[in-house]
Amino acid sequence: MPLKEKSAIENLEADLVILGSGGGMVAAVTAAEEGVKNIIVIEKQGVLGGNTRLAGGIFACESPVQKRANIVAEKDEFFKKAMRWFHWDIVDPMVLRAFIDQSGDTIRWLEENGVAFAEKFAQSEQPRGNHRPKGRGLELMAALIKKAETMGVKILLRTQGQKILQDGSGKVSGVVAATRDGKKFEIKAKAVIIATGGFSGNTELLGKHCPDYSDQMHKGKWPYHTGDGLLMAAEAGAAIADIIPIFHIGPVPASGPWGGLANGVKAPFTVWVNKRGKRYIDESGYEVWENGNAIRLQPDMETYTLFDDAIRKTLEDQKLLTTLGWGKAPWENEIDQPSEQDGMVAELVKKGLVRQFNGWKDVAEWIGAEPSELKATINEYNVACDQGRDPIFAKAPKYLRPLRKAPYYAVRCYVHGGETMGGVRVNARMETLDTNTGVIPGLYTASVLAHGWSGQTYPGHELRGSAFGFALNSGRITGKSAAVFITG
Repeated sequence: MPLKEKSAIENLEADLVILGSGGGMVAAVTAAEEGVKNIIVIEKQGVLGGNTRLAGGIFACESPVQKRANIVAEKDEFFKKAMRWFHWDIVDPMVLRAFIDQSGDTIRWLEENGVAFAEKFAQSEQPRGNHRPKGRGLELMAALIKKAETMGVKILLRTQGQKILQDGSGKVSGVVAATRDGKKFEIKAKAVIIATGGFSGNTELLGKHCPDYSDQMHKGKWPYHTGDGLLMAAEAGAAIADIIPIFHIGPVPASGPWGGLANGVKAPFTVWVNKRGKRYIDESGYEVWENGNAIRLQPDMETYTLFDDAIRKTLEDQKLLTTLGWGKAPWENEIDQPSEQDGMVAELVKKGLVRQFNGWKDVAEWIGAEPSELKATINEYNVACDQGRDPIFAKAPKYLRPLRKAPYYAVRCYVHGGETMGGVRVNARMETLDTNTGVIPGLYTASVLAHGWSGQTYPGHELRGSAFGFALNSGRITGKSAAVFITG
């Protein structure tokens, strides 16, 4: 039976301790399948699954789902595309290759563990590698949690790992943990897997390790992503990457990335300008992580989505201001979250999320731009729409819609900093490396905390679903590697 939140926890013993229950739950099930008998999973939150519960698509190639759909998705092809996307910079090719090579079999394994996948993704606009589990990450994690419990995995909720214990030779010997009420205890163990997720909730660590991060970025609530795993690994002698990428997207309104307004501000037939009233990108040509790069270069990392009343009608008719399937944060049951901001533009104006104006001079004054500059931008854009050609950014003609019908609307948006993507250096077996590139015996790192699977810009074109996919696959790899280490 699973062990959950004893009121008083004494020192414990285990063969394997896993810190974190997203990719960590995958590791637990895998290790149990490989013959490890005594496994304890520690989870800081009061619910299991971590950020993985929120995830959507899973990258994989040469999977059973693809084969049933007669989709050709070869490992070599995706590896080459991914490395070209990353320009062989920051990414560890051996770590990425291990992930890609494992990915198809992980889909098979998930199906055998009760996870169902949508079979029609080949006919959708999703890239060939993006697999959609039914019920998204929430149901996937539910299936794995059920399997873990039936296999005797012990679970400690609301418990935080604090220190990796090592013997005199540097080999892992256990962990120090603490309950939420501050009671510390030790767990002796033969091996430890760190799968605590990133450190998006720790601005000090972000400023130290992530060159792409700025305090001007808007961030969601990351109350549990404080870098515990990174700090424990570093204290244990792990090598920490000099540059750690952060997942960032844009444009995102002040209400956050989850609701319908977040979908509407990205509509390709709107116009985006910076604080100077200048367009800076093709609004229809790129995806959110590339848009985020462009917004990072704008004054104060701010951008404004503009549209007129004709486009307002289109936004409402096409229901682009209603939620399109995003889940809620994994800690939704523990802290209050703002409600999703959906609905008609008039409702959003009343809430102050969309601003309405009678003329472009008023829009410019609100933005802080020179009215003549914004007016010139709008005039130039309207001429491009009339001619059916954008001579600056080559926006697709089908999205060129002039802004001439008052009232006019504006939404202030930002680049949104999300999860960090790496940190602790590992090898292809997800063994944690020390500062001399040797292995710390018995210590493994999984999920997004493991370094080398992603570069500065998320690989959405080539490996859509790679964050979710890497969490799952690195979990399987660590589970297998730890099992070999423990059982010999």
